[in-house]
Amino acid sequence: MITRRVRGPRPGFTLVELLIVIAIIGILASILFPTAGAALRHAEQGRVRVLVEQLGPVCESFRMDYGQYPWAKPSAVTGATVIRPEEVYAELRAAPGATINAAHDYLTGVPASFIRKAGSKPRLADVWGADIIFRVNPNGGAPVIWSCGPDRKDDTNDGASPDPAKLPKTYYWFGTGKKSDDLSSR
Repeated sequence: MITRRVRGPRPGFTLVELLIVIAIIGILASILFPTAGAALRHAEQGRVRVLVEQLGPVCESFRMDYGQYPWAKPSAVTGATVIRPEEVYAELRAAPGATINAAHDYLTGVPASFIRKAGSKPRLADVWGADIIFRVNPNGGAPVIWSCGPDRKDDTNDGASPDPAKLPKTYYWFGTGKKSDDLSSR
């Protein structure tokens, strides 16, 4: 005996069900994407924070070995002292152009992603492509190392030419735990 199947509605989604699923996915995506962007920004900031904090002891090791920082003796630093990032890099890496350090590479633990090659003069840079800036507090000789942050703006310089006498408004003093305004979580 042959039985016939009665044709009924086919299994599948109705248009209303499909629209509800799309709406739920859209709501979840609108919640997830800003969170993912914030997590990415936080990760970038963390990477730069670690680099800046790592450079403090590196510069201190250099000072212990050579009696001065990679840029100058603290007693020689004045408000007009200009510290060029490419010269600091050369000294820390014992690269061509170094005048103090010809043998020891102090930057062995620094990832290559933090080294920016500008022509023939490499330098340390943050994840946003701006130079890591080195300055010295002329009042006490304490070094200051910082990143300009995601806005890539040197907040210490408000004119057309950098004023090396200004200390940064946004910075890390290595070893004291102070945080930069540019690199804080927002």
